[in-house]
Amino acid sequence: MAGEDEGGNTTHSESAHESTPPAENAIFFFVFLLIAISSQTVGLVLKRKLDFPLLTGFLINGIFAGPYVLGMLSEVDVEHLDFVFSICLGFIAFAAGGELYYPEIKDQISSIVKITTAQTLTFLVFGTIIVWQFAPVTSFMNDMKESEKIAVALMTSVIFIARSPSSAIALINELGAKGPFVQTALGVTMVTDVVVIVGFAIALDFARAVFDPEAGLSGELLTVLIGEVVLSIAVGALVSVILKRILRIQDTGLKNYLQRKHPKFYKIWWNRYLEGKVVTLRGILCLGVGFLVFYLADILKKEAHILLESLLTCMVAACIIVNSKKLRLPHRTIHFRKRLHHALDAVAEAVYISFFTLVGLGLNILVIPSVIDVAVFFFVIRLILLALGSYVGGRWSGDPPLHNKTSWLTYITQAGVALALTEEVKEEFTPWGEDYATAVISVLVIGQILGPLAFKWAVQRVGEAGHGEAVTDADGKAQTRIGMHVWWLEEEVSAHPSYENLPAQDTEDGADADGADADGPAGPSTTQTRVGLADSYDDDGAKPAKRPIYRNRTVTEEL
Repeated sequence: MAGEDEGGNTTHSESAHESTPPAENAIFFFVFLLIAISSQTVGLVLKRKLDFPLLTGFLINGIFAGPYVLGMLSEVDVEHLDFVFSICLGFIAFAAGGELYYPEIKDQISSIVKITTAQTLTFLVFGTIIVWQFAPVTSFMNDMKESEKIAVALMTSVIFIARSPSSAIALINELGAKGPFVQTALGVTMVTDVVVIVGFAIALDFARAVFDPEAGLSGELLTVLIGEVVLSIAVGALVSVILKRILRIQDTGLKNYLQRKHPKFYKIWWNRYLEGKVVTLRGILCLGVGFLVFYLADILKKEAHILLESLLTCMVAACIIVNSKKLRLPHRTIHFRKRLHHALDAVAEAVYISFFTLVGLGLNILVIPSVIDVAVFFFVIRLILLALGSYVGGRWSGDPPLHNKTSWLTYITQAGVALALTEEVKEEFTPWGEDYATAVISVLVIGQILGPLAFKWAVQRVGEAGHGEAVTDADGKAQTRIGMHVWWLEEEVSAHPSYENLPAQDTEDGADADGADADGPAGPSTTQTRVGLADSYDDDGAKPAKRPIYRNRTVTEEL
């Protein structure tokens, strides 16, 4: 299941829950919050002093605070935080699907398909052969039969194809990156993970047949895989309907409802704390929907043995949203793509800090010294195969030479999918699965630490890192906040630098001062349409200012 893919060791959550009293649950979660807060500080310091990506700081802080170094949380405590993983993964999948806006990626579709194909074939052919030939040097494959070595090599090659969409999304948003290079890299990353999920199912079935000849190959495997993908897409379409209802929530409409139906709540909470926070409310509700998708997938797997790919489901839902037409109502027009990005941006920083801190908490760097020779060999081989596959795919698709030489650097990072598949091998094949997981996880840890640095360098090398404004603040300091890339505001301001700041009012697309869409009729000026906030997404992460930007309505209709 995709929820387990990124979350890691979810199979022990029930026993962990039973072994920890409720009071301790509250304490360990409070400790996690303190670690997450410290991760933000560590990320900012490393970014300003060493120019590291923010998520690298979050990872490092999580590693040192985790059960394998300082021990601020135990392994059982980390397992208890699986629900936080699910929440974060729902957001990450929505953010990834939100980037699949067809008018922007249509020119890169050919490149995405060809690069993905070239990389996949490179790993399956050359990766399998190299790992197979290297088998006698490893402790876990030394005494295996040749057929068993090939089966293990095939599974390893598929795992090494896996990427980290979460890291790619976070880095792109942090850098304010935009352009064909970034769009292709993100597209290849997301498509590759779908390929890996399907490919690993086939490789695992083959390995089971090799290690247990009585089991044999499942003739219905391909049919089941196709059915799971179709089911995930269908559920994603249903989730998009729910998201649209959430994105239609209006500040004034919700206010009027609470005044009528829940006056006490309105007086105590809404009036004091929640008014004007409708965008954040939409973001929180989107997180809730994402979590429910992962929860549903877990229930289906346990009760009905049906595999729902949660990441794919959420990506499909967001993709449908951003490619939907605007909803034109009598007094306003709802732009779903804008609203989804606004909502996700409102919760992005907290999600990224929590997620990468959790990833760090689950990484055991102490295993690296015991398998350093195997880990370094596998890591170097993976880099070579990435470079070869990316270059061949880039030449095949006719990409610029600079892109072909540097694109492989954006694919180094691996996270939850690879970790979960490795854990599946560990649990499926004993006793050698333990040593196998130790070696492969060491490779993933190295990639998780070095990958973000390589990604950042590659994006800056091709000149798509936000033109400077997206990564520095007014004082020239490094950006201190990870948010969603505000494409609509950037396009409007760059195309029309002479906008005037006018008083706030209700407008055709209904944006109010906090980025929400307002209820009620349009204001007296119907020739001006709001396109964003002048200081909504300051590079230093300041809160939105109450100073909107307006422009002629006819141009906004083209967005």
